[in-house]
This record gives sequence, C-alpha cells and structure tokens, in this order.
Amino acid sequence: VLTWQVTAFDSSGAITAPRPPSAEARFFVLERNRARAIRSLEEQERPSLPLGVAYAENGALAEAQRELSALIAADRDVESARLVLLKVQRASP
Repeated sequence: VLTWQVTAFDSSGAITAPRPPSAEARFFVLERNRARAIRSLEEQERPSLPLGVAYAENGALAEAQRELSALIAADRDVESARLVLLKVQRASP
C-alpha cells in the first residue's frame, strides 16, 4: 500500500493535499497475475458474481459494490451477491 501527498505552489503560496484532518490518499498496485485474472473476468458477461468477489478480495471495494449492486438489480445470484455486498460494505471506509 502506497500513500501520496502533493504540494502545489501559486501566487498565494503552497497548497498541500491531502492534509490532516483529511484521510491519507492510499493506493496499491495489483500483481500482474491478479490484474490479468480480473481483466479476464471483466471481459465476460456482466454483472458477475465472480468479478464482484475478485474486486472485493483485491481491495477494489467501490468496484465490488457497483458490480454486486448491478447483479442484484439484474435479479441474478441475488442472495450470494447480497451476502458478499454486506461484507464489502462493512469493510468499506
């Protein structure tokens, strides 16, 4: 997990973001094999429970929520999608 902070300078001085009390800006880079597996799932029929789960397992919680919500709206794998969605929502900041 990586964090970043940026400082911009203009005529009034320096502006830094994010800064306390804002949360840190964090991101991570997926290993190549995990990224390929997700890309392969993205190319299949959507929405997809396996894709929603893969997103969740790899920390892409917003994407997991969108995929699982779309699955529920499409009335497919509803019970499984709801269970995974609840876990994702609990893990989301």
